[in-house]
Amino acid sequence: MLSKSYFSLLIFLISLSLFSCSKVDDFDEKNSEINESATFEVTLDTQILNKYNPTEILKILKTEDGYIIFINEQITTDDNVIRIIKINNEFSEQWNFSIDGSKEYPERFAGVLELPNHEYIAILNTFKNYFGGIIRGEVYGLKFNNTGGFEWKKTYINKKNDYDNFFISHDYSLNFENDSNNLKFFILSDSIKNLTTIEQYYKELTVDENFNVLNEENFSFGSGSDYKFGNTKYHLNGNKYTYGDTWVIDFIIGNEEHYSFQALILKYNQENKLIYKNLFGIPERNEIFHDILIDNDKIITIGEHGDKSGLYLHHRYITQLNESNGNLNWEIIADNPLFSGMYSSYIGRDITVDEDGNYLALFHESAVEGNCSTLAKINKQGKVLWTYLDSTKQNMSTNTFFPYSIYTEKGEYLIFGLKEQNKIWVKKIKKS
Repeated sequence: MLSKSYFSLLIFLISLSLFSCSKVDDFDEKNSEINESATFEVTLDTQILNKYNPTEILKILKTEDGYIIFINEQITTDDNVIRIIKINNEFSEQWNFSIDGSKEYPERFAGVLELPNHEYIAILNTFKNYFGGIIRGEVYGLKFNNTGGFEWKKTYINKKNDYDNFFISHDYSLNFENDSNNLKFFILSDSIKNLTTIEQYYKELTVDENFNVLNEENFSFGSGSDYKFGNTKYHLNGNKYTYGDTWVIDFIIGNEEHYSFQALILKYNQENKLIYKNLFGIPERNEIFHDILIDNDKIITIGEHGDKSGLYLHHRYITQLNESNGNLNWEIIADNPLFSGMYSSYIGRDITVDEDGNYLALFHESAVEGNCSTLAKINKQGKVLWTYLDSTKQNMSTNTFFPYSIYTEKGEYLIFGLKEQNKIWVKKIKKS
């Protein structure tokens, strides 16, 4: 059985996954071009890598000669593996290899450290049995190169482990993206000593190109701590940004506290000093930032904005923040015009800068009518230039495309995603 410590770690991680403003330009679908046949042309809509059945796309890296795709793949009904696949620019497979975990405890992917000379270190988790059934989570790095060469797999050993005194750490790597010059990432440790004392803390690891630990720094965990690391983005400027959502108390009736989620972003400098912790949203509504983009002195976020009129009614949410203080420059709160009534959901999948310097925001959206992928192009002043919906009223109920990421090249927009019984799909659209 899992230890109590392990269960407390899982509870925290589940909460992470659920993780004063002026409106410059509320989104108005009538003021942008939407899905007009004369405006957009679909130049590619096809399945690739037919032999794989991923349940999830974990990461896509753009390389000079193609793409490296990380997937969670279902092999049998009770066996999943993580697979890394390289394709060229024509979407033909070049190589692949799988990372096999146990059937009971599948491997988990957290992020990739990109090295010089087209080499990579994938950061993953595995679980092992210790001391008669105690489950220990381990963090490890897996190094490979752009030609599919596998170099090594190395496990991080927590210095706090003391087997003589039965001190076991459940180390869990947190999701990250690292664009800095330092090879850093966070783990959450949930340690148990003598089956009585539980200690939870964050740890930031700095490693070299061979996964030797150069530095490890511990940070406090809990409601009274300045530190809250979940989805973390390391930027070239040396700062790091954590984003998602957090519980807030809306009101108290008697002894009962009533909560909702508010979107959250925190900025830390290179010395891990908290610069700001800013919340966005309205009491009794739920908001979340799914992804962020650091654009010089601006931060662009995409996510979901709740509606006070109902727990299951949401809106598309796009903001631009001032990078230095985290304050709001503008926000877009939008609805899919194909949806009607309640039970709407918006998941921000990717945010990037177009070839002409504007923002591209990719969403997966769903309602009782069905599914829709939405690509919105926005200028840096918060004006929506156009919006492309891949669904119509007629095909929403049968649309099974779930987008993951967006790339641009020579005026075309390439979208990767999953479709039709967990198959990898690519779409290209072009504005006429």
